[in-house]
Amino acid sequence: MKTLHNKGWLLKISSWENDGDHRNTVELAANSSEKAKQMFEFASLFKDTERSNRIGNIYEPDNRDIQNILRVAKAFIAKYPGFIETQDGDDDELIVECFIETAYDYGLTRGEQYTRLCETVKVLYFPEDVLYEDVTKEYS
Repeated sequence: MKTLHNKGWLLKISSWENDGDHRNTVELAANSSEKAKQMFEFASLFKDTERSNRIGNIYEPDNRDIQNILRVAKAFIAKYPGFIETQDGDDDELIVECFIETAYDYGLTRGEQYTRLCETVKVLYFPEDVLYEDVTKEYS
């Protein structure tokens, strides 16, 4: 038997970018409910372009976009210290860079697209390891 998924939390983050309406889904594991909550809130920062405390679908960011990302990043870092790897005294450019690098791991930035819009975030909980057995040979 092999493990398909370990006991714990799994986040499924679906995103899109409007240059061709390309969709993407990333799955990330969390080892605690608190970590899953933080991950959910991080991905949700990319959900709604109509709210000033969110980040939208950006192709080529202008100064206004960067300042918005910086503001959102600083608020999130203050709420969840250590979630994004930054150092005290990091300059604004490095904070934005670290924030966007974290977004990459969540599938919220890819290729030429600076940021993608988060369409959905699902949090699944597995109360125990999910095991499977490959029985393909029985059908050959």
